[in-house]
Amino acid sequence: MELQEGSFFDSVPTGGDVYVLKMILHDWPDDTAVEILQSVRSVAEVGTRVLVIDCVIPDHDREFFGH
Repeated sequence: MELQEGSFFDSVPTGGDVYVLKMILHDWPDDTAVEILQSVRSVAEVGTRVLVIDCVIPDHDREFFGH
């Protein structure tokens, strides 16, 4: 495993077997989340996995850790 930091808006490192997006997409509007996923897709080769670990924010106004 190799961890790399950076901005997925600038570039995504090539050659990964797995790309993990943890607690990222829920913070962005849909069009920007699509842009993030497209950045990863642009460097992913056939067989590359993308793991999205995130929460779905419910519509209710009650206390929720993802708000």
